[in-house]
Amino acid sequence: MPPPPAAGAKIPAPAGMPPVKMFPISTTPPPATMSFPGMQSAPKEAPAAASGAPGATANAPVEDAGDGFTPEERRKNQLEEDPNFKKYLMMKRMKIPLAGIRAKIRDTDKNYSPKDIDLFATKEEIEEANHSLL
Repeated sequence: MPPPPAAGAKIPAPAGMPPVKMFPISTTPPPATMSFPGMQSAPKEAPAAASGAPGATANAPVEDAGDGFTPEERRKNQLEEDPNFKKYLMMKRMKIPLAGIRAKIRDTDKNYSPKDIDLFATKEEIEEANHSLL
């Protein structure tokens, strides 16, 4: 699309709005996961091999996925989206004691750990649930 004529009507930016963020134009091909008509995507990369660091194994968990989340935050986000875990979150919202929710998970659902519900609890609730087990 060509730019508007210099002598054309100008539309002022709305008052109180921050300036538009400008991004540099990339000249590299798009990633292999993206497809645009008339553009060739970058070649797919082979899966990364285990690092050559001593003690590193191919089955070692990836600590940093580059998304800025810790493993606990990633697990919490995953559980929030899981429709089967929503019943436990509802129990938490209904103020059912954490020890009771943990027992329900432990007794009925092998897909989750009692530690999963702890991701949504405060330190005080966790301490109280731990003391109720004694």
